[in-house]
Amino acid sequence: MKTLHYLCGIKLYRNIDIYNMNREKLTEKPILTALRELEIGESVTVPAERGSYLKSACSQFGFEWGKKFTTTNNREERTVTATRIA
Repeated sequence: MKTLHYLCGIKLYRNIDIYNMNREKLTEKPILTALRELEIGESVTVPAERGSYLKSACSQFGFEWGKKFTTTNNREERTVTATRIA
């Protein structure tokens, strides 16, 4: 049981380190503001915890604004990136 706790602790600390390393890449703006300001070919990246909201916003507001977005998940960095394609 001690081995399991040790391994879980290592994984937790690794994920915290990865999150902190990538924090500067993540958007500081509200998601809707960031999406609205994107030009074609530009991207916005958010933590995985906000990924479902980002995907929903891309679908709903992209339709309302007449813009198209694509999203990709990065499991290693635990981020979701939306890119404006039209």
